[in-house]
Amino acid sequence: MREELDYCLRDSVRRHLVSDVPFGAFLSGGIDSSLIVGYMAEQLGQPVRTFSIGFDAPEACELRFARQVAEKYRTDHHEQVLTLDAFDVLPELVRHCGEPYGDQSAVATWAVCRLARQHVPMVLSGDGGDELFAGYRKHQAHFLAERYRRLPAPLRRGVIEPLVAALPAFRGTRLKGHVRLAKKMARSGSLPPHERFLADSGYFTAPQKDLLYTPALRERVAGADPYMQHRARFARVADADFLNQMLNL
Repeated sequence: MREELDYCLRDSVRRHLVSDVPFGAFLSGGIDSSLIVGYMAEQLGQPVRTFSIGFDAPEACELRFARQVAEKYRTDHHEQVLTLDAFDVLPELVRHCGEPYGDQSAVATWAVCRLARQHVPMVLSGDGGDELFAGYRKHQAHFLAERYRRLPAPLRRGVIEPLVAALPAFRGTRLKGHVRLAKKMARSGSLPPHERFLADSGYFTAPQKDLLYTPALRERVAGADPYMQHRARFARVADADFLNQMLNL
């Protein structure tokens, strides 16, 4: 299985390298983009041109990982560190997207595209790896939640969930992501898988929406199901195991 996957990925990269224009690669230093750069380095007769974006907040900057990969494969590496004024581009991004866009990585994606375009007109990237290979926290959370549901309900609801809910956010530290995941699990870990996934997909709980909405808006959206498309997709693949249902969605 591993050998077959390796062959498919290498062959895909080889096919994408057929081009009449110079090209490079986005490099975050994560598994997906690093694999792509590794395959490119094997097949090109010249250094791969790689492009990375970092942040001026040390806890959020992962440029050191990209540099390690760039050094290993001896790439022609380019990077840029974003500061707060990079977010001045938001009006332009909104205009380009044309609709609400819920991924906060949009600014970094725009910045790395702008950086790459100064050198090449085409790039390969590792985008899609998490969707294909279950790399997001929500996929990990499913298996953790299934274990969590095996604990006695009084222990979950009477002890663990109130304690986790009371934890501080730990903003600006490495604990932030872990605490956020724990808080989500405390809110939804006892729910059935489908409802847990939907509960974790939104930023606001129902009580928070009630506080946020004006009376007119509350009346206008009464009875609406924002997860209608999600439920329909789950229903289409109901016979699959839940991990594959998530990946299908």
